[in-house]
Amino acid sequence: MARAFLIGALFSLIIGFVSPYTVMAIQPMGMSADFIAAGALFLLFFLVGIINPILKLLKIPFNQKELILIYSMMIAASAVPCWGFMLNVIPITTGLYYFATPENEWSELIHPYIKDFLAPQDKKAVTAFFEGADSRSEMAWKPWITPFISWFVFMMALYVVMVCMMIIMRKQWVRNEKLTFPLTILPLEMTGRSFFKERLMWIGFFIPFTILSLNALHNYFPVVPQFNIWKWFDLYQGSTYIIVNLSYSILGFSYFVNLDVSLSLWLFHLLSRLETVLFSVFNFTIPGGAPVQCGSSPMTTHQGMGAMIALVIFVLWMARRHLGSIFRGQGRDSEGSYVMAFMGIISGTLFLGFWLWASGLPSFAVPLFLFGAFVVFLGLTRIVAEGGVGFVRAQCIPQPFVVFGIGSKVLGTQGLVALGLTYTWVSDVRSIVMTSVLQGFKMADSINLDGKKIVRGTFIAVFLAFVVSYITIIQTGYSIGGLNAQKEWFFRSLPVVTAQEITTKLQQPVGSETIIPRWIFTGIGAGFMSLLIFMRYRFLWFPVHYLGFPINDTWILANAWFSIFLGWLIKLVTLRWGGLRTYRDMRPFFLGLVLGNITCAGMWLIIDAITGMKGNVVPIGVY
Repeated sequence: MARAFLIGALFSLIIGFVSPYTVMAIQPMGMSADFIAAGALFLLFFLVGIINPILKLLKIPFNQKELILIYSMMIAASAVPCWGFMLNVIPITTGLYYFATPENEWSELIHPYIKDFLAPQDKKAVTAFFEGADSRSEMAWKPWITPFISWFVFMMALYVVMVCMMIIMRKQWVRNEKLTFPLTILPLEMTGRSFFKERLMWIGFFIPFTILSLNALHNYFPVVPQFNIWKWFDLYQGSTYIIVNLSYSILGFSYFVNLDVSLSLWLFHLLSRLETVLFSVFNFTIPGGAPVQCGSSPMTTHQGMGAMIALVIFVLWMARRHLGSIFRGQGRDSEGSYVMAFMGIISGTLFLGFWLWASGLPSFAVPLFLFGAFVVFLGLTRIVAEGGVGFVRAQCIPQPFVVFGIGSKVLGTQGLVALGLTYTWVSDVRSIVMTSVLQGFKMADSINLDGKKIVRGTFIAVFLAFVVSYITIIQTGYSIGGLNAQKEWFFRSLPVVTAQEITTKLQQPVGSETIIPRWIFTGIGAGFMSLLIFMRYRFLWFPVHYLGFPINDTWILANAWFSIFLGWLIKLVTLRWGGLRTYRDMRPFFLGLVLGNITCAGMWLIIDAITGMKGNVVPIGVY
């Protein structure tokens, strides 16, 4: 396994460099933006389809266990460089200074409360990062060292807690409940023996590969026609919207999701749009407005958090016997001692709490915030594991949950600034290490691979991806200027939105008239989710799963629901008219759709890098 660790480390370095660089310099969408980990799948395709055949001729090919270990390391690395953390933390901690003006008064309202160890304090370095450095003397690296160490220690503690939680929950979710883990099907099939011999797979592969390649060629030669299906429809005077978007990768994965789960995903999204329309018709709202990076209204936002809390409580209740056996000392799993895992969770969580307190968050708010953060992490991990939704995020993030839960006055200016800086690691959560390591455990269990190797590989991968992506982002900023990045969200909108969230709460404090309605809708969400769970497990005939409700009103699901609907409809018709055998026979076709989509995106990314083309996006799932 030594060479597998070595190749996994090499590919983790590649992901740590390529993912942020391409987002900044070539295309606005990254190959490691979401739980699908498209960059990892593309590199696995390269390894299995090109490198391994050469190694077979030399009689030293990688076996399936080695390939899965390498892939597990790559998906862990994918959770770090972009949306997972790094492309949030650097723009936010520097943008709060760069975009400060006399008019917005951030230098008086925010800057005095940012601890020195959280952000670079050299104004020239920050300016050179956003505008580009004219000379080597402007490429100062010293101001970045202290923030790097601070955030590195914090995030590694967070990753320890995440991995330890999954060590404890692995047996329950993988073996006892036997969750489907649709995102693991493609890598397991790719590393098998006959995947590339399937004719249906290649038919499915070349459909998105051809269509998306024509769309990419259109940007080089406008005479080439485009075939995009992406339409926006406003509903009821613009109160909300419906997006019709065809994504081949989402369609492909949806074929492997249980019918009741995929029905839940698209149905609850449409119901959330109906709910928003009804709120608008009756002119109903609650004070405070809709938080950023959450649902489309404050009502659905807090419903989502209530539903997520109910989901996490439910999955822990389902695991009560498993957890009880652990507490009784009846357990040592393949990943290691449960006792050590619990010690990792407790010590890691205590350190996270201390770090947050040191950053300025009041001690009384730390437990509530960490509770909200881990509700989001555990809830999303469960949804991805059971629903196979490679593109998903939380409907309500912990920051508004805390602010609207206890009020802004009790947090104070220092607390609000510290809370704003947590947007770096738990806001637009579209990829997390917790989910990556759980998928690694599932694949290891399927092929009898020692889970300890997944744990070791995970920490090697995230360490390398962390260091390389940090250096890459700073160097690229100095070279081209962060303001010129292809994905403007990170280097323009994100730091501004974060600062506005802080200053708005300072200037318009959140009081009881805002807090009470939010808790009411949180309770409504928790109550309705509990009812769905009860109906689901009490009555076998109840057709709607609960999994789609906590995420029904998000931008991600708004883009994904139509493709999920098509996948659900095709699977329903296939099972009804063709039976289980036909369903199984069609599996390679839908895996081909996913692989063709991802391979096309990776190929054109390489072509664009060679030719210098910018913004030539081959969509993988969600724009």
